[in-house]
Amino acid sequence: MVSDYDDYAEYEPEELPEDAREGEAREELEEFFEKNQDKVFFSRQIEVQYENKYFHWVTNRALRGLREGGGLRS
Repeated sequence: MVSDYDDYAEYEPEELPEDAREGEAREELEEFFEKNQDKVFFSRQIEVQYENKYFHWVTNRALRGLREGGGLRS
């Protein structure tokens, strides 16, 4: 719906409010990686693993947020 999109017109891209689902995914991924610290994963592998719960782009953004925040190494 156009009016929904226009709600964000006042924001610059870096100022957009966080997507609630992205925050949920980030929390869940933090727990997952805490339990699997000794393993290596590809980002696509994680996206597919969580595709029934989150859209792949939501999972990808959550992964990038964790990496940028120092929670993951790549």
